[in-house]
Amino acid sequence: PLSSVVLPAGRAQHVLADCEGFLQKEGWYASHGIPYRRGYLLHGAPGTGKTSLVTALAASLGLSIYVINLSSRVLTDEMLCELMANAAARCILLLEDVDAAFHHREGTTSRQGTVTFSGLLNAIDGVAAQEGRLLFLTTNHVELLDPALIRPGRVDMKIKFEPADADQVAKFVRAFYTEEAADAAHVDASMEGREEALDQLIASIPNKVFTIAQLQGFLMQYRTEPRRALENIDKLARTDEH
Repeated sequence: PLSSVVLPAGRAQHVLADCEGFLQKEGWYASHGIPYRRGYLLHGAPGTGKTSLVTALAASLGLSIYVINLSSRVLTDEMLCELMANAAARCILLLEDVDAAFHHREGTTSRQGTVTFSGLLNAIDGVAAQEGRLLFLTTNHVELLDPALIRPGRVDMKIKFEPADADQVAKFVRAFYTEEAADAAHVDASMEGREEALDQLIASIPNKVFTIAQLQGFLMQYRTEPRRALENIDKLARTDEH
């Protein structure tokens, strides 16, 4: 569910409301002569929740997700157009890590796979492009993207993802250590002081330094023992990011 995605307050709900508004306004787009498309760019460091948000939005909206790997060596311009054309009339199209497929440097855009940059633009909003879909692009390096790909009309909303702030840390840590999720046979022997340990653990994690993925990787080592997590907090900085 959307509530499981740990983002700054109100952000997930804002994106959901925008998606819902788009899906309900087909007639308005038609009456105003505007192509019935909506594009979103999710950008930021790995592990900050970009793909998790898209997955949760799809569940909330009841839509299927079609994931397309633009870096695939077997994907051609024609295949890309065909894949996008054959997707459901109402769906989410997810193009992940677009920076890995196309690098923009010094006025030119180089490709890593077989799909051309012009072929991608044509698939998104060319004459034969389908309407009624929600298009999500994700990137770890927005600075590497060609401005033509993310101009208004192709990308209508840009959402920046950053390492977890204090509110996100508190929300995630408390959710992680809910009694319902813990294995009763391995919970701390005494519940006394558990809340204090959680408060201290949360306070020991710096603001906007670690991603949710890093925090999860670290806490999984102490999944029912917040006291031990607090005692070993120095190891958090050495947790590999996934």
